[in-house]
Amino acid sequence: MTLMSFLLTLACTSSGSVALTETDGSGVDDTGTNDTGEVEPEPNVAAGAYDGELTWFIPEWDWTLCDMKISLEIDDGGEFATDDICVYIGQDGEKYDLEFSIEGAADEDGELDGQITFQSWAMEGYDYYIDEFSDDLSGQVDNDEITLEFFDLADFDYYGEQEIVGYITLER
Repeated sequence: MTLMSFLLTLACTSSGSVALTETDGSGVDDTGTNDTGEVEPEPNVAAGAYDGELTWFIPEWDWTLCDMKISLEIDDGGEFATDDICVYIGQDGEKYDLEFSIEGAADEDGELDGQITFQSWAMEGYDYYIDEFSDDLSGQVDNDEITLEFFDLADFDYYGEQEIVGYITLER
Protein backbone atom coordinates (compact mmCIF):
# COMPACT_ATOMS: atom_id res chain seq x y z
CA MET A 1 0.00 0.00 0.00
CA THR A 2 1.40 3.33 -1.00
CA LEU A 3 1.23 6.44 1.12
CA MET A 4 -1.37 7.96 -1.19
CA SER A 5 -3.72 4.95 -0.96
CA PHE A 6 -3.35 4.91 2.86
CA LEU A 7 -4.29 8.60 3.05
CA LEU A 8 -7.29 8.00 0.75
CA THR A 9 -8.42 5.10 2.95
CA LEU A 10 -8.08 7.33 6.00
CA ALA A 11 -10.06 10.11 4.34
CA CYS A 12 -12.83 7.74 3.28
CA THR A 13 -13.65 6.34 6.72
CA SER A 14 -16.89 7.51 8.29
CA SER A 15 -15.31 9.36 11.21
CA GLY A 16 -12.22 10.49 9.38
CA SER A 17 -9.93 8.60 11.78
CA VAL A 18 -8.59 5.09 12.13
CA ALA A 19 -8.18 3.50 15.55
CA LEU A 20 -5.08 1.39 15.81
CA THR A 21 -5.64 -1.21 18.56
CA GLU A 22 -4.51 -4.69 19.37
CA THR A 23 -6.56 -7.44 20.88
CA ASP A 24 -5.64 -10.83 22.23
CA GLY A 25 -8.54 -12.57 20.53
CA SER A 26 -10.86 -12.01 23.48
CA GLY A 27 -11.97 -8.64 22.19
CA VAL A 28 -10.13 -6.87 25.01
CA ASP A 29 -8.09 -3.87 23.98
CA ASP A 30 -4.55 -4.40 25.30
CA THR A 31 -3.11 -1.03 24.29
CA GLY A 32 -3.27 0.15 27.90
CA THR A 33 -6.31 2.33 27.35
CA ASN A 34 -8.77 0.23 29.39
CA ASP A 35 -10.13 2.50 32.10
CA THR A 36 -12.14 1.27 35.06
CA GLY A 37 -13.35 4.79 35.78
CA GLU A 38 -11.71 4.70 39.22
CA VAL A 39 -9.47 7.61 40.08
CA GLU A 40 -6.11 6.53 41.43
CA PRO A 41 -5.53 8.11 44.85
CA GLU A 42 -2.69 10.58 45.15
CA PRO A 43 0.16 9.36 47.37
CA ASN A 44 0.35 10.96 50.80
CA VAL A 45 2.36 14.23 50.76
CA ALA A 46 4.74 12.73 53.34
CA ALA A 47 5.30 9.49 51.38
CA GLY A 48 8.92 8.61 50.74
CA ALA A 49 12.18 7.45 52.24
CA TYR A 50 13.80 9.53 54.98
CA ASP A 51 17.23 9.36 56.60
CA GLY A 52 18.43 11.15 59.69
CA GLU A 53 19.34 10.99 63.37
CA LEU A 54 17.70 9.59 66.50
CA THR A 55 18.88 10.80 69.92
CA TRP A 56 17.65 10.45 73.47
CA PHE A 57 19.42 11.80 76.53
CA ILE A 58 19.10 13.01 80.11
CA PRO A 59 19.73 16.77 79.81
CA GLU A 60 20.27 17.44 83.54
CA TRP A 61 23.22 15.06 83.58
CA ASP A 62 24.36 15.74 80.00
CA TRP A 63 24.09 11.96 79.48
CA THR A 64 23.48 10.80 75.90
CA LEU A 65 21.93 7.35 75.94
CA CYS A 66 21.38 6.92 72.20
CA ASP A 67 22.73 8.77 69.18
CA MET A 68 22.38 6.93 65.90
CA LYS A 69 21.47 7.17 62.22
CA ILE A 70 17.94 6.10 61.34
CA SER A 71 15.91 5.49 58.18
CA LEU A 72 12.13 5.71 57.99
CA GLU A 73 9.81 4.84 55.09
CA ILE A 74 6.38 6.46 54.87
CA ASP A 75 4.15 4.53 52.46
CA ASP A 76 1.69 6.05 49.95
CA GLY A 77 -1.11 5.72 52.52
CA GLY A 78 0.92 7.70 55.08
CA GLU A 79 1.70 4.75 57.39
CA PHE A 80 5.16 4.28 58.92
CA ALA A 81 6.79 1.82 61.33
CA THR A 82 10.30 0.73 62.24
CA ASP A 83 12.06 -1.32 64.92
CA ASP A 84 15.76 -1.11 65.62
CA ILE A 85 18.45 -1.24 68.30
CA CYS A 86 20.64 1.58 69.54
CA VAL A 87 23.92 0.33 71.00
CA TYR A 88 24.98 2.07 74.20
CA ILE A 89 28.59 1.62 75.34
CA GLY A 90 28.75 1.87 79.12
CA GLN A 91 31.57 3.25 81.26
CA ASP A 92 32.52 -0.38 81.90
CA GLY A 93 33.12 -0.87 78.15
CA GLU A 94 30.15 -3.22 77.83
CA LYS A 95 27.70 -2.82 74.92
CA TYR A 96 24.02 -2.63 75.78
CA ASP A 97 21.25 -2.99 73.19
CA LEU A 98 18.54 -0.37 73.70
CA GLU A 99 15.57 -1.42 71.58
CA PHE A 100 13.06 1.01 70.13
CA SER A 101 9.92 0.84 68.03
CA ILE A 102 8.23 3.66 66.10
CA GLU A 103 4.85 3.58 64.37
CA GLY A 104 2.31 6.10 63.19
CA ALA A 105 0.72 7.85 60.25
CA ALA A 106 0.82 11.09 58.31
CA ASP A 107 -2.42 12.80 57.31
CA GLU A 108 -3.18 14.44 53.94
CA ASP A 109 -1.58 17.71 55.14
CA GLY A 110 1.71 16.06 56.15
CA GLU A 111 1.02 16.12 59.91
CA LEU A 112 2.56 13.07 61.61
CA ASP A 113 1.23 11.37 64.73
CA GLY A 114 2.64 8.23 66.23
CA GLN A 115 4.15 6.43 69.17
CA ILE A 116 7.69 5.55 70.21
CA THR A 117 8.56 2.80 72.67
CA PHE A 118 12.21 2.78 73.74
CA GLN A 119 14.55 1.34 76.33
CA SER A 120 16.71 3.47 78.57
CA TRP A 121 18.42 3.42 81.93
CA ALA A 122 16.81 3.70 85.35
CA MET A 123 18.11 3.03 88.85
CA GLU A 124 17.06 1.18 91.99
CA GLY A 125 19.31 1.62 95.01
CA TYR A 126 22.82 1.58 93.55
CA ASP A 127 21.91 -0.70 90.65
CA TYR A 128 21.27 0.60 87.15
CA TYR A 129 18.91 -1.35 84.92
CA ILE A 130 17.29 -0.99 81.49
CA ASP A 131 13.60 -0.06 81.58
CA GLU A 132 10.99 0.51 78.86
CA PHE A 133 9.49 3.94 78.16
CA SER A 134 7.05 5.37 75.62
CA ASP A 135 5.64 8.65 74.40
CA ASP A 136 3.57 10.15 71.61
CA LEU A 137 5.32 11.50 68.53
CA SER A 138 4.07 14.41 66.48
CA GLY A 139 5.56 16.49 63.72
CA GLN A 140 5.08 17.94 60.27
CA VAL A 141 6.75 17.44 56.90
CA ASP A 142 8.28 20.81 56.09
CA ASN A 143 10.42 21.21 52.94
CA ASP A 144 11.12 17.45 52.88
CA GLU A 145 12.24 17.53 56.54
CA ILE A 146 10.63 16.01 59.63
CA THR A 147 11.38 16.75 63.29
CA LEU A 148 9.78 14.61 65.99
CA GLU A 149 10.22 14.99 69.74
CA PHE A 150 9.50 12.67 72.66
CA PHE A 151 9.79 12.76 76.44
CA ASP A 152 9.46 10.53 79.49
CA LEU A 153 10.61 10.34 83.11
CA ALA A 154 13.00 7.70 84.45
CA ASP A 155 13.19 6.81 88.13
CA PHE A 156 16.74 7.13 89.46
CA ASP A 157 15.82 6.20 93.02
CA TYR A 158 17.44 8.63 95.47
CA TYR A 159 18.38 10.97 92.54
CA GLY A 160 14.66 11.29 91.81
CA GLU A 161 12.96 11.25 88.44
CA GLN A 162 15.04 12.44 85.53
CA GLU A 163 13.72 13.69 82.19
CA ILE A 164 14.57 11.63 79.13
CA VAL A 165 14.30 13.87 76.07
CA GLY A 166 14.47 12.58 72.50
CA TYR A 167 14.61 13.94 68.99
CA ILE A 168 14.24 12.41 65.55
CA THR A 169 15.31 14.57 62.60
CA LEU A 170 14.83 13.23 59.07
CA GLU A 171 15.31 14.40 55.48
CA ARG A 172 13.82 13.01 52.29
